Amino acid sequence: MFEFDIQKSGTSEERLICFLSDSTDQAFRQALKDILEPHGYLCDSDEHHVFMRNVNGEYKLRQLTISSDSWFVWGECDTWGKNIALNQELISWLEKKLLDSGLFKLRQKT
Repeated sequence: MFEFDIQKSGTSEERLICFLSDSTDQAFRQALKDILEPHGYLCDSDEHHVFMRNVNGEYKLRQLTISSDSWFVWGECDTWGKNIALNQELISWLEKKLLDSGLFKLRQKT
C-alpha cells in the first residue's frame, strides 16, 4: 500500500498531496494510472519523473496535476489561479479517489 500526506502549500491556504513513494516505482505509477485514467488523465514519464494531467475531461479536473522532481511526487491544482475553494475541492476529490482505490492510505501523523 502506498502512502500520501496532505500539506499546506507554502504560506497560503492551498493544499497539496505529497506522495511518500519514489517516482521511479513502477507499481506506484501503475496505481496512479489505474485510479486516474478513467477520469481522463494521461501519464507522461521518463526514467526518473512522472507527470499526469487531464487534457480531455471536465474543465476543473484539468486544473489538477501530478508532478515529480528528483525528490518528491506531489498532486496540486490551480497553482496560478489562487482559487482556494477549487484547490480544496480538487485535493479532497483526489484524496477520496486514492483512499477508495484501496491502494493508498493517508499517512498517520505522529
